Parts: sequence; C-alpha cells; structure tokens
Amino acid sequence: ERLERERREGGAPDGRGGAGRPAWGGQEQLEALQERQRQAAANVATSRCSLQLLWRQLRCRQMRMLHEVSQVYPIEKCEKCWAIRGFCIVSIDSLSHQDLREEENVSTALGFLAHLLVTLAGILEVPLRISVQQAGCSRSFLCDPHESLDASVPPREFPLYYGRGLEKSRFETALRLLRDGLHQFLYSRGYFDERRPSSSNLLECAALIVHKEMYGAESST
Repeated sequence: ERLERERREGGAPDGRGGAGRPAWGGQEQLEALQERQRQAAANVATSRCSLQLLWRQLRCRQMRMLHEVSQVYPIEKCEKCWAIRGFCIVSIDSLSHQDLREEENVSTALGFLAHLLVTLAGILEVPLRISVQQAGCSRSFLCDPHESLDASVPPREFPLYYGRGLEKSRFETALRLLRDGLHQFLYSRGYFDERRPSSSNLLECAALIVHKEMYGAESST
C-alpha cells in the first residue's frame, strides 16, 4: 500500500519521476556541469591561441609593410628642417611665407607626406578624419568630410600647394587639416601626448608615427 501511494503521489523508488523522466542525482548533475565547464574552458583556450597567432601574423605583415614604406619615404632631420625624400618641409608658420620659387619643392614634399599618411592609415587600419585627393603628387588637395552637416553639399577642396591665382588662406587651411589628420592619427594609436606642446612640423609628426610603430610605443625618437 505504501508503494502504491508513493507512485500515485509522483514518487518513484525505481529512479523515475512522475512524468516518466529520469531523476538525476545531485552528484551526477555536478559531474555533468563540471565536464561542460572543462569543455568550455578548453574551447576558450583554443580560440585565444588562434587569435594570438592571427594577431602576430598580422603584426609581422604590418611591420614588413612599414619597413618598405619607410624605405620609399625616408624622413630625416636636417639642420633647420625635416625632409622627406630630400625635400624639406619647415614649420606651418614658415610654410605660409615661403618664396614662390620654392613652391614646386614644397608642394612635392607635401604630396609625398599626404601619400605617406594615406598609406600608413591603410596599413594600420586607422580611419582618417580628412579626405586626401591625388596623394603623392605636387597637386594634392584635402577635403573635410565633416565640414557641413548637409550631405548634399560637397566638401570644399583645399590645395596642398600655392602660387599665383590661388588664395593663400585655402593653402593655410590645407596645412591645418593635414596637421589635424596627423594629430588624430597619433591620438588613435596612443602616441599623442597632451602634456607636450603640439609640434608645428608636419614631418616630425609623421616620423613619430613610423618610429613608434616600428620600434615600440615606449621608444623615444
């Protein structure tokens, strides 16, 4: 009678529940959970190793490309200025008062610098806040995509060259945009030190990016 009453109330001495489901013991449940936890931990460790390997491969590829770029666009510090491929770029303040006879050399150097910035952004996957057009030549120009909130209004073009018939203010704006793009690049990679005064030399900023990427963030130029 007692067994019959337990069956009617849902008890099951033979280890089965009232609905026909097996009644797991506490020890069996614990062992099953522990096994699932071990499997999950093993999967996490395997995924982590795979991601680390992919990151090392990507970083090695970036380093090779950075080395090649530094060979194409070597940046050197001269006595009074910085130079890229032998073409000097003085400070932004001095660039605004350059002799027109030096225009071709200056615009060529700025075109090289613009191309270097675009190339570094592509290698390191850094989105730029400026748009660079015709990079690498002496007639490069910049656009600020965020200049207007109206998407139907095309951004203005600011030349990285100057000469007769061109507004000097547009050239100066292009220099500021290029400087802001370099500073944004430094900031995005964690190299921009707000405690130090911002450099007014564009090539010095570019040289800092290349040096930090190739030799480590803790290295000094």
